[in-house]
Amino acid sequence: RTGGVIWTQPLCTLDRSEQFDPERHDIACLPVREDGIVVCPTNTGLLVAVDQVRLNLLWAAFVDDLPDPKRPQTRFGARPVQAAVSGYPGYASHVLISRGRVVYLPGHSSQLHCLDLATGKFVWSVPRGDAEFVGTVSDSVVVVGRQSCRSLSLEDGRELWSMPTGVPAGRGVAIGNHYLLPLDGGRLAAIDLSTGVDQGTNAFRSRTALGHLVADEQRVYSLSQRGLAAFPEVDFILADIDPSKADLDPSRQIMLAEVAAVQGNLDGGASGLKKILSG
Repeated sequence: RTGGVIWTQPLCTLDRSEQFDPERHDIACLPVREDGIVVCPTNTGLLVAVDQVRLNLLWAAFVDDLPDPKRPQTRFGARPVQAAVSGYPGYASHVLISRGRVVYLPGHSSQLHCLDLATGKFVWSVPRGDAEFVGTVSDSVVVVGRQSCRSLSLEDGRELWSMPTGVPAGRGVAIGNHYLLPLDGGRLAAIDLSTGVDQGTNAFRSRTALGHLVADEQRVYSLSQRGLAAFPEVDFILADIDPSKADLDPSRQIMLAEVAAVQGNLDGGASGLKKILSG
């Protein structure tokens, strides 16, 4: 109520401040809370969990690769204490939690890790390959790479499916049984989480550069360097328009034709446009 500090908990100790460590000072550490446990990445190699009830450290796990002693000195004359960055540094390493499992792809690791939320013990680790970030976690783990996506079992890390996608333009969002992934060129992939089949369409591409996605019940929002764009979801459009009505105004008829085309029904979309043009 007052904004005052209630308690603090140190997470790790380093021999130099982040202002003298260029590999750490510009990387965000984003904590995640689940079942009374706060999991905190530190960008030091340690992933730390804090018990929110007892207000103490619960566990810590080392998740990075060991540094290469042959790497050159930093500009401050110190030897690097971390392994080289893997993947594009613009994608922050987010912690994702599902069904008592912590999934984490550290920026300084060649492995994707899954740990037990309660104990911090490693459940499995698999090579990251070309992985840039973890898209979503439920019963499976969707991993987005530079040119492809793959799904891994949350239980044991085995690969369930893999498919080429093209270059991602940002982080996607899970809606129902699909993962929407923005791609370079303006196309939006709609990947079936069960099969890996891309059910998106090439019929339309966004004229606005796509970026990171979030969604609510009515729209999908894309944030890129060029600004914020909002796209209505199909179910929201159809709920607002009754296609059985014969007196729909032309703008709504055009919208229904566009929806048909986006859903892959190109013949239905073309038929709708012809009907509008014929009066």
